[in-house]
Amino acid sequence: MLLDAVYRVTGSQSKFPGVAPGTRAAALPDSGVELPSGFLTTFGRPARESACECERTSGMQLGPVMALVSGPTLGDAIADPANELTRLVGREADDSKLVDDLFVRVLNRAGHPDGDRRLPEGPQDDRRRPPQDGHRAGQERADFALRRPQLERDREAAIVAAQAALAAHEAELAPRLAEQEKQKAEKTAKLEAELKAHEAGLPAKIAAWEKAQSPIARWQTLTPGTVSDTTARPSRRFPTARCSSRARTTAA
Repeated sequence: MLLDAVYRVTGSQSKFPGVAPGTRAAALPDSGVELPSGFLTTFGRPARESACECERTSGMQLGPVMALVSGPTLGDAIADPANELTRLVGREADDSKLVDDLFVRVLNRAGHPDGDRRLPEGPQDDRRRPPQDGHRAGQERADFALRRPQLERDREAAIVAAQAALAAHEAELAPRLAEQEKQKAEKTAKLEAELKAHEAGLPAKIAAWEKAQSPIARWQTLTPGTVSDTTARPSRRFPTARCSSRARTTAA
């Protein structure tokens, strides 16, 4: 209904894809018919998949607001050269009467209910600025031209002072930075020497460890302390200290 009202007020024709020009939004045969700008979806048109009212969204969001403020749908309807607003502007030469006609067309009331049909004066541009304003602007430019050399000198002096302060700060930091670099180099050299000494001693340590290892594997015989069988079959101990395959052994 909002889109239909826009077309009714501006006097322009709707142009929905696939339907005849001038078709009202409320008379569209399918929810799949949409404007390229997505105006109907933006304003919460339901998908028509059920009869539930919950399909329609009515919350205030930024998208619908921006669509009304600067959206292409509303802008195209107003800028249509064949709409009623264009014909009204061409037909009415009196601006005051034109404002009244627009108010009546949009809001169904007169634009000047108090009877005062004079249009308020808008902001004046530079071409209509009073002469004293132009004189004041010229005087300000002249004053700035006189003060500009001193401002430039002050700027150069401030730059020189900042550079001198920076150089003094760097000179103050130089001995401390040099000492820190010296300590860093000494610590790095010490760690590198310790690493080389450790790597040099690794072959001897590896050889001593290998020598200490016996080439023959030594097995430790486990002697079962008790022998039990869940099937109550008799079990006996073999000379190799192994039990039968069905026996459950517990090492002492």
